[in-house]
Amino acid sequence: MGIWSLFRTKRPERLVIGLGNPGSRYAATRHNIGWGVVDRLADGKGLRKIWGCPGHGCRLEVVDEAGLNRQTILLVKPSTFMNNSGLAVEILSRRFKLAPERILILLDDVDLEPGRIRLRSSGGSAGHRGMSSVMEYLGTEQVPRLRLGVGRPAPGQSMVEHVLSPFESVDTAAIEAMLSRAVEAVNAWCWLEMDRAMNLVNTPASASGAMERQAI
Repeated sequence: MGIWSLFRTKRPERLVIGLGNPGSRYAATRHNIGWGVVDRLADGKGLRKIWGCPGHGCRLEVVDEAGLNRQTILLVKPSTFMNNSGLAVEILSRRFKLAPERILILLDDVDLEPGRIRLRSSGGSAGHRGMSSVMEYLGTEQVPRLRLGVGRPAPGQSMVEHVLSPFESVDTAAIEAMLSRAVEAVNAWCWLEMDRAMNLVNTPASASGAMERQAI
């Protein structure tokens, strides 16, 4: 079944895609924080979750019809595994005829401390293989992304072990606050011009109230 046949409503105006790995063993890991934001966006909205198979063995968990800011937004958790994320993104981009600037990628970032977020309109992958895959499949670096801080590995810990491990309990409050700010940031991206959205999002956490007022 093609993914388009799963939808009986108008074509989405934007895609919000959280990067991560499928399976319970990865669910609470740092690498899956993008999926966590998608779940937070969907919580309480009564959205149905459906599985699609749009071809090439690409399975997607799709949360449809998120009415963010009076737009139709498709929330997506690709199940292609992190390093092949671009396959799902490219298929959806073509299927819904959406340019890269209408797609927001949510991903973990080890160069940001836990709790911090950064919204960017473009740039390199900074070594993130999921983001590298997205840029390779779309053929451009001009892809908006929301970077979610997960911090650096502890001394003696490998990068792979770090990102595929759960957050430390000491980071719980910071991560909870980050998820809330990330929801506000997605709203800002949906509603505002990119430069203004970045100015609002990339401010200290104390400014999040102002961000929420401007973005909703």
